[in-house]
Parts: sequence; structure tokens; C-alpha cells
Amino acid sequence: MIWGLSGSIGQVFIFLTISLFDCYLLTIITTTRKFFSVVYSNYMFGHDFSNVQWFGASIVMACTFSELLGKKKKDKQVKPTKTADKRD
Repeated sequence: MIWGLSGSIGQVFIFLTISLFDCYLLTIITTTRKFFSVVYSNYMFGHDFSNVQWFGASIVMACTFSELLGKKKKDKQVKPTKTADKRD
């Protein structure tokens, strides 16, 4: 019962995120969640990351945040303009 409820809440979250924002934000949220899930899992079960694994995880998060910041800058630069509907 809990498993099904968790899945349905996740699907509603995905639907609302795409409906209210866009799929790009959902991708950012999903990537960030997976990153922290992997790091927490390694900590919880006592596994160690090698230097290469930390480097790879850092690249993923750096790229994710740079894309997010780049999108914010792009959204600020592009402002919608009003166009009049001219019918003669």
C-alpha cells in the first residue's frame, strides 16, 4: 500500500512540475535527487567513493547547476513582446 502511494505521489509531482513549469526543471530536480541519493546511499552503507567517482559526480552537478544558471540568464534576456493582431 505504501509503495503504491509513494509511486502515485511521485507521478503527481512529475505531472504538476511539467504543467506548472517545464520539463527542463523536472530534469534538474531528478538529476539532483539522484546525485544526493547515491551520495547518501554510499554514506549509509559505509562505501567509499574513489577520487574518479567524486570527480564524475562533481562534473554532473557542476554541469547541472551551470545549465540551470544559464537558463535563468536566458529567461531574463528574452522578454515576451506584445504583438497586435492586425486584420484588414
